Amino acid sequence: MKKILLGITLMFVLAGVAQAQSIIVFTGPDFRGQQQTFDREAPRLRDVGWNDRIASVQIRSGEWQLCRQESFTECIRLSKDVSNLAGSGMDYAINSLRPVRGDERPPPSGAPFITVFEGSGFRGQQRSFQGAIPRLRNQGWSDRIGSASVGTGEWDLCANEEFRECVSISEDHADLVSQRLDYRVRSLRPVVPVEVEPPPPTGLPTPMTQAQSEYVAERLYRAVLGREPDPQGLSNAATEIRFGNLEKFTNSLVFSSESRALRLSTEERLEQIYQGLLGRSPREGAQSHLPQLQQGRTDYVVLTILNSEEFLRNLPQ
Repeated sequence: MKKILLGITLMFVLAGVAQAQSIIVFTGPDFRGQQQTFDREAPRLRDVGWNDRIASVQIRSGEWQLCRQESFTECIRLSKDVSNLAGSGMDYAINSLRPVRGDERPPPSGAPFITVFEGSGFRGQQRSFQGAIPRLRNQGWSDRIGSASVGTGEWDLCANEEFRECVSISEDHADLVSQRLDYRVRSLRPVVPVEVEPPPPTGLPTPMTQAQSEYVAERLYRAVLGREPDPQGLSNAATEIRFGNLEKFTNSLVFSSESRALRLSTEERLEQIYQGLLGRSPREGAQSHLPQLQQGRTDYVVLTILNSEEFLRNLPQ
């Protein structure tokens, strides 16, 4: 009797596993035309008459690989419905598919991952990454990426090493030409939001004297742009700062095209900020600012140092 009950239980377990992941494929976009449901891998869709016929898909459960070639090569991953596969360059080009196996899924932590391909249209050699890669040449992938499939998360693809000249993507790109990054990607990283506390309340005097506002303006130009301000720029900046618009003016410098064009690494930017504001290199402990710089929060770092005791001690009286 126990064997019978065990057998029945096993049947239900196996049935549950079989239904754990399923996908419906359609011959037309917008889930139209003929359809077929798959709940297991199909290494050769031609064997069931579905090769090069799929235009849209509905993911009923699980995560699936849709592959341009038979036997699961040149694949993208999907975990939600796609009404038109033309956007990923995979319409009428799928020749095998399978549910993503447990050992192929991202870690339980939900770490983002991306798969890059040597050719456009998710063709050629491929490689998956789950973390920040500051120098793709060390992985043999510098200037080799023609298309990319985002598994989870949002990613920076960067035209220079150390995450400089980056474009953020959150969906598949069958051709990186539209991003001007075809065969120009030299570093990549997941975009991970960093919880940043607001800068401390300002310790700068209110109102400032003309000498104090010019002092702050000069050091902001050095810290953010790496140069001295021209006379008119200094006058305008000092006026903004003197009338309480320090944060607004700082942001205008940080996010200016001139600042972005400097193409500094995070370490180089940190050095420039410290030299510009304090006249010295960063010391032990300054590395705590690197996560904010890596996330593009130069404004936060600059304003924090502007309100430090060291900067305030040097402010003209």
